Amino acid sequence: MTVTAEELSHLREGLQIIESLNEYDDDSRTKIFFYGLTNNPSLLDSVKEAVSYWSDEEVAEQDVAVTEAVLIFEVSSDILYYLTGSGLTVRDGEAVYTGGGAEGPKQVWLKNRGNAHGFKAAVGQFSTMALSRDDMSGEDFLLQYGTKTAPVQQEVQRTAPAQEVQQQPVTPPTGREGVAPAKKSSLGFDVESWLR
Repeated sequence: MTVTAEELSHLREGLQIIESLNEYDDDSRTKIFFYGLTNNPSLLDSVKEAVSYWSDEEVAEQDVAVTEAVLIFEVSSDILYYLTGSGLTVRDGEAVYTGGGAEGPKQVWLKNRGNAHGFKAAVGQFSTMALSRDDMSGEDFLLQYGTKTAPVQQEVQRTAPAQEVQQQPVTPPTGREGVAPAKKSSLGFDVESWLR
């Protein structure tokens, strides 16, 4: 469900009560996940850093294309306090991002050596926010709430020049078009020559 910054503040108060009741039973507590859609340059730079770190190939951070991302992490009353206040230092979580190409959304973990000190994120940096009781698909969230882009038209180039359509040579009509040739009769009578 999508939420506003004000609703997150109210939720924090309720979470404090629930957390105090579940203080001794960490396994049975309900996990709540935050989903924040952003195109904020600072947050996108952090996603680029994570993509560069986790890439199978060596790729420079400035070569990574990230146009929009959803940051996903588990919340608590303390996390909501910082997220709705001066900013949360994000050290762990995941991001689902688009790179502006024809490819669909991709996922990357935010935890890496380059992010050891974390990066700041606050509610004002997100265009759409949501909470979920389970770890729903970040790809679905991005496709539903993210920027809708028209499908990229793929350019097609010829590898060989166009060929002209070959035409069959035209034979002059014989006057009996569409008539099957006659067969010789068993008596040796030539029907073809008789018809001429």
